[in-house]
Amino acid sequence: MFGENLTIEGLDESLIKVGSTYKIGTAYVKVTQPREPCFKLGIRFEDEDILPEFVAHNHPGLYLQILESGIVKVGGDNMELYEESANELNIQQFYELLYRRQKNNEVLKLALANNDLPPRKREQLMQLHKRSL
Repeated sequence: MFGENLTIEGLDESLIKVGSTYKIGTAYVKVTQPREPCFKLGIRFEDEDILPEFVAHNHPGLYLQILESGIVKVGGDNMELYEESANELNIQQFYELLYRRQKNNEVLKLALANNDLPPRKREQLMQLHKRSL
């Protein structure tokens, strides 16, 4: 519906840690960051107001890095935890850091301690941290 490559029914972003590895079918993937809406969403739905609605919905989905490609069967393969990240930052917390006006400094510190953050997101969070000092 929103340009996703894989839809997982019942996904709870608050239970998915950034840096965790999952097996889906015969593929292995690593959780990297929450999905973020862009202007293309407004174009797709011919509605500029959809971006704020998407953010307010607070269920962003997530991006996965493919570690080992494989076969994923439609309707038949679950997302099984293979290796959980030692860092407690979850996708929901990460998304809230990016989009909520009020930033939770403890979660921000937790995020900056996560070695699996994409470099551009780390830089963005470091800028937030500098402004909070």
